[in-house]
Amino acid sequence: MKGVQLLKKGIIWRIGSGTDTYIWKDPWIPRGYTRRPITPKGSSLLIRVSELIDPATGTWDELLIRDTFWPEDAEVILTIPTNEDFKDMPAWHFDSKGIFSVKSAYKLAVQIRDQELGQDASPSSVCPDAIFKWQKIWQLKLPHKINMFIWRMAHNSLPVKRNIVRRGIKIDTLCPECKRFDEDCGHLFFKCKKAKECWQAMNLEHVRAELELCSSGEETIMKILNLQQSVQNRVFIWLWRWWSARNKANAGEKMATIAEINSSVSFHLMEIEKLVTTCMNNSKNPSVKWKPPPSEFYKINVDASFYENSNQGGWGFVVRDCDGTFLEGGAGRIFRAASALQAEALGILKSLVRVADLGMTRIILETDSTIAGKAITSNDFDRSINGFLFMQIREFMASNFVHCIVNVCPRSCNAVADSLAGFGCTLEGDSCIYMSHPPDFVSVLVSGEQPETRV
Repeated sequence: MKGVQLLKKGIIWRIGSGTDTYIWKDPWIPRGYTRRPITPKGSSLLIRVSELIDPATGTWDELLIRDTFWPEDAEVILTIPTNEDFKDMPAWHFDSKGIFSVKSAYKLAVQIRDQELGQDASPSSVCPDAIFKWQKIWQLKLPHKINMFIWRMAHNSLPVKRNIVRRGIKIDTLCPECKRFDEDCGHLFFKCKKAKECWQAMNLEHVRAELELCSSGEETIMKILNLQQSVQNRVFIWLWRWWSARNKANAGEKMATIAEINSSVSFHLMEIEKLVTTCMNNSKNPSVKWKPPPSEFYKINVDASFYENSNQGGWGFVVRDCDGTFLEGGAGRIFRAASALQAEALGILKSLVRVADLGMTRIILETDSTIAGKAITSNDFDRSINGFLFMQIREFMASNFVHCIVNVCPRSCNAVADSLAGFGCTLEGDSCIYMSHPPDFVSVLVSGEQPETRV
């Protein structure tokens, strides 16, 4: 495939004002392989994305969008940040930062080639149409080597025999255990006779039967991530242990018995539970606590909450001076967001707008989101789906404050803002502000962070 053609297959338009992007022919919806609406154009006279934006508010015209698009398109469109002050810009769809790389382009080219040749038949192959949130893998409370294994399984990059042959190496593709069928991820983990016996011994046959029907590695891992926590950990650890047992058998060693494999799974589960319990106990007595700002500054702590099932959340902030005195706090509801990072950015922007209205010009902004902190202090994420939102925050800070320092703090230093953000989710209206005195539900937290009470 020629380079220009490949580039076109990976481009997506980030929407600012919407004037440079065509609704029906340009790739601009951050979902799916084509990134275009699945809704038929029909008799619609709408041409450019800017026509979907309410000129009075600068935000999406929700009624028009719901009248124009199928629900599957409308829900995604309404979570895309817009900003009439920025021109639409191209980005690379297959990277979380929107930045092109040779590695991601090569991966895309391989996927397209395999699809065209009909070689990507493994139920655990990567499906470029899926919207997969890779950060969920790294957030699992499992050893890093298991997380890495899960990541490789989702990418279909495990060296099973079918994958090795697809890379041009001629080998026997029969499963090293049953020696009856070709070995791909689908067969190895869910269809091989001995694997089935292991699932049955763990009383998880119903889970195996559901995972066997998945059409891609990403879909398989996503289904597991949606399982109950205890079942999810057991499944992930078993997959990892089964892979280890398979590798030994493939190297000519004796295959572990079902009892040995399942016993190993139970042992690792117990060890992980001990580790999680220890971490939870340590978190109850955090050594790092909130610190007041220097005498000439005000410190603003910001946080957000996000519920993926509803795409809603809340935001909260608290302003304190060098004595730790509560000056103002606020909470608000986020009616629509695409991700936790977008909710965090919205919370930061809303909080800064309020602080600017108070006339404060020298501030320290604290967030416990490492990515949000980096995104609003550098241009690394400017081509991501939230890029215009990050740029808007930077411009707002530059034009409204004489000094604005951004810090990333531990969660233990952000307890007040976290509680306010949780409260914001429950509000029926847009937001509420507390001046001079904190609300009752955070008063204990505020008092606990007074300088004189700190150890």
